[in-house]
Amino acid sequence: MTPIIVAPINTEQADEASKQALSMLTEAKSITIKSQEGYNKASDVLKTIKGRIKMLDTLRKGITKPLDEAKQKVMDLFRVPLGHYTEAEGVIKKGMLTYDDEQERLRRIEQEKLEKKAAEERRIKAEQEAAWRKKEEDARREAEKLASEGKAEEARKAQEVANKASAKADERAFEQQNIVAPVVAPKLEAIKGVSYRDQWTAEVIDFEKLPDDYKLADTTKLNKVAQATKGELKIPGVKWNKEKILSSRSV
Repeated sequence: MTPIIVAPINTEQADEASKQALSMLTEAKSITIKSQEGYNKASDVLKTIKGRIKMLDTLRKGITKPLDEAKQKVMDLFRVPLGHYTEAEGVIKKGMLTYDDEQERLRRIEQEKLEKKAAEERRIKAEQEAAWRKKEEDARREAEKLASEGKAEEARKAQEVANKASAKADERAFEQQNIVAPVVAPKLEAIKGVSYRDQWTAEVIDFEKLPDDYKLADTTKLNKVAQATKGELKIPGVKWNKEKILSSRSV
């Protein structure tokens, strides 16, 4: 395999160019255009600036091109094995996610069964409580009736039945409140270094119903339309702006 070699970079030219560029910037700031002569001078300085920019760009590319080529060779060198590893990672992750989803599905089924069982037990206790409450109410009415008839002993016994029924009803109410389905633990044991998280994404299904805050204008496309039509095309809500750009060639 051919070795990848990157030559040392000489920065002397760039350092000298920085000094020249600073001097040129100072000169540019000192120019005042108030006559044709000043305008012509500014044009000459502009051409010199463009020439030096072109020269520096060529110098820069002379340095960066070998670096870019070396980087490309490095990328090509590792592209195939990295591609295989990335694909292998995807296969493993997909299998683990599928298995984890299936175990969670089974856990939910088991949890739902326990919830239904608990709900049924609470329903039964509620029916029993209601039956005891009715028995309590009937016994109390009977006790009041017997007491009004002067049958004290019979009334006392009926009241005892009502009190016992009330106690039974209270027991069933307490039992009902404490019937809670146990929580089914995850089927998978946690593995160090492996974790799951939910990633939420948005899908626009009706653009017209979107709030205005989420409707972003495609300015790149609009700018292309502006340039192509020179602002002649009317688009509601859009204002075309024109800016004059000066261009020049280097000497």
